[in-house]
Amino acid sequence: MHDHQLPIALRRSDEPRWLTLVDQCSQPIRTQRLEPGTDLAAAYDIGKATLTAEGYDLQPDIGLGFCFAVRGREKVQLVMRVVPPDEHLTGHGGSIGLPLRLEARAEAPASTSPTLDG
Repeated sequence: MHDHQLPIALRRSDEPRWLTLVDQCSQPIRTQRLEPGTDLAAAYDIGKATLTAEGYDLQPDIGLGFCFAVRGREKVQLVMRVVPPDEHLTGHGGSIGLPLRLEARAEAPASTSPTLDG
């Protein structure tokens, strides 16, 4: 498959990516950092094969760079992330959104409405 036919999350990138397995609360279980230029589609396929070998049943992959897997009562998600797993995203999913760095902010006076800019 040509790179331009792949989901954006699986296209080769000049930036590192993180193939991450998360639990139902989106907490990382394990992560693999992939260097710039890595064949992300191949790494993703290897990740799915690893889950299958570990006894997970893969749910249908809709081709967006993430999939769900179930083993007994455990449900996990394999996702290609654009930011390290310890950084939060502004959008849903690991392949969408920009990093959101949370910083300690002084508490706003009670009469003002909180904003993202603090």
